[in-house]
Amino acid sequence: MNPPTEDDSPSVSPRINNGEFQNPVHSVMLLEGLQELYQRRLFTDVTLVIADHKFECHRNVLSACSPYFKAMFTTDLMESRNDEIVICNVNPQAVESVVNYIYTSKLNITEENVQAVLSAAHLFQMQAVIDACCKVMENHLHASNCIGVYHFADMYSCIALKNTANRFLNENFMQVCEQEEFLQLSSDELLEVISREQLSVTSEEDIFEAAMNWINYDPDGRRTHLHPVLSSIRLGLIDMKYVQNVIGNNALIASDDKCHNIMKDVKEFYQMSENARRDSRLNAIPRAGMWTDEMIVCIGLDINESGHTHVQYHDPRTNRWHQIQSLPYPLGLPACTSTCDNTIYVAGGVLYPWEDCTDLCYSYDHRQNRWIQRSAMQNPRSYFSLVSVDGLVYAIGGLNTLQEDRYSVVSIVECFSPRKNEWRTVSSIPEPVFGHATVVHKGLIYVIGGVRTGTLISKKVQCYDPAKNTWKELPPMKNARALCSATVRGDTIFVVGGLDRVSRWNTILSPAMCLSSYEIYNIRDNEWSEHQHVSGAGLFFPLVVTANDRTFAFQNGLGADSNDVMLLWDEDSKAWIYHDSILPTEDCRYGVTVSRFLKRKKASPLKLSPNNH
Repeated sequence: MNPPTEDDSPSVSPRINNGEFQNPVHSVMLLEGLQELYQRRLFTDVTLVIADHKFECHRNVLSACSPYFKAMFTTDLMESRNDEIVICNVNPQAVESVVNYIYTSKLNITEENVQAVLSAAHLFQMQAVIDACCKVMENHLHASNCIGVYHFADMYSCIALKNTANRFLNENFMQVCEQEEFLQLSSDELLEVISREQLSVTSEEDIFEAAMNWINYDPDGRRTHLHPVLSSIRLGLIDMKYVQNVIGNNALIASDDKCHNIMKDVKEFYQMSENARRDSRLNAIPRAGMWTDEMIVCIGLDINESGHTHVQYHDPRTNRWHQIQSLPYPLGLPACTSTCDNTIYVAGGVLYPWEDCTDLCYSYDHRQNRWIQRSAMQNPRSYFSLVSVDGLVYAIGGLNTLQEDRYSVVSIVECFSPRKNEWRTVSSIPEPVFGHATVVHKGLIYVIGGVRTGTLISKKVQCYDPAKNTWKELPPMKNARALCSATVRGDTIFVVGGLDRVSRWNTILSPAMCLSSYEIYNIRDNEWSEHQHVSGAGLFFPLVVTANDRTFAFQNGLGADSNDVMLLWDEDSKAWIYHDSILPTEDCRYGVTVSRFLKRKKASPLKLSPNNH
């Protein structure tokens, strides 16, 4: 084979810029020339020796592609003067593949050779090859090898591959725990895995059974680890019948004194009140896989069947509505929010049949599908907002009574601590409002619009910083708005619908009397923009929420059938489009929030080893 020449190169249009000529195929010709020199062993000046394999190379070529060889040949190391370089603890075939890559830019990476090639590339500090190998290993991840890949990536400091293998284990735990790699984990590794928050399981019983299968893989050698293993199981999530019939009757657990103490704690846990359980030593926090995606939760008074405040949630993925336990008392105009642990809180509103404002507060128990009465607010409220920041719940604004001759706007802001089950006052809102919209973004609370004392509707935006317990005023909206709704999307706040005059308060059955525009506040630019609503008619008391990165707006269900629609924000066209969801029409949906729900699913049929029973 003769080396390529200019005459052999493909015909290309010359690139001349200010008299400077550039040949676009020059680098290709250079690489082909070096490849020919390597294959014919011409001008080679160093030999790599790996076991009984030898590769004659060029120092300058190796140095140009590998920081390892560059450091070796450009310093006063002994190897810089040797004709032969002996390299140990590396696969010869992998080195051959990497050296060929240096001269050709091509490398065949397979599931069979990928670890050996990555090991050689790691030694030679060739990051592009390492990244390519990691990609191949990512593409071949499965339940039987993800633990091994995780350990391999950790050994070679491949952080992205390590994280990918870690996520794969979390998301496919039920398949991984049946593999030999899982059963061969060390005790420390097992404890780390079964303690993870992000494991994708639908029941804690699955974790227990996987851990017991690990114990029974070598019962004599592993029974000493039984107590820390059982301590890592979130026994507060396991059904009491399962605890009694399966865990309590396990021979290994029954014969272990330390485990006996844990079982005693479990029995006491199930006899505690809900508030007392929060301070228990048992972990009862559901894992990631036990939760659904975000759901849109609507809480409203049944206008056809008095005495019930229904709680329903919409699944954006299936486009279906589901009903959970109704509130213990019929409430109209309640406020609601969801905390970071998916606990739903409902507070205030008006006791049906429209008696007066209430201070009641409830939280939803996902596991028992029931509402738990919490400490009452210090002030009864309706037309107010409830939001959550860092696990605390804040009640802002509202009316203290519906009696026109003595009602006033509540200026006091209250903060609820779920752990202490108590409300305390924080800095009062500078301009008290009711019928306002409230959102949270990066730890700050934004109170938008509403009705001020008297009959004036506000366009102000009041921002509260819970960490500093201070308020500040931000640029106002383009329009004054009350009974509007708002949601956060990225670094923007969407405000939709509402009224701009109190005189229109009683025109709820006429959408044309409501504001047909929506406004967007850019938090980073600190400015508002106004836009027309797609429907052409306004939304009175609308609901606007963002769930799973999708933003929905819909009418509050007050009987205006012509306006009972759901809209979806289309990010591509920057406009609202009609969504084909059918809204429940029997409720006045005065409260809306977004939350995840526990998956109602039995434990997977994982087979226990014979020694488990």
